[in-house]
Amino acid sequence: MRNLQDLIVVATRHVADGRRIVQWQRDLIASGTKLPGAINLLARFERSQAIFEDDLDRLLKKRLGHGTNSAYVGYSTLGSKVRLCASIANR
Repeated sequence: MRNLQDLIVVATRHVADGRRIVQWQRDLIASGTKLPGAINLLARFERSQAIFEDDLDRLLKKRLGHGTNSAYVGYSTLGSKVRLCASIANR
């Protein structure tokens, strides 16, 4: 298991990557794209981003002594979602 600081570094990167992906998708939609499912995909990205933000918040609270061990749950699957989103955004 990674230590808390390593988890915070990873979570911070996930949040930053997720923000870029969400903004990219919003810009795509705002430009008038007619891609099927673009809005649904944005909603999925936004739900994932909320998870990333919540996880980082929990980790930061844990570092301050206000969190629980639940902050350690889910990083293996969250990381793969970010990589998938990043690969889509980089196309």
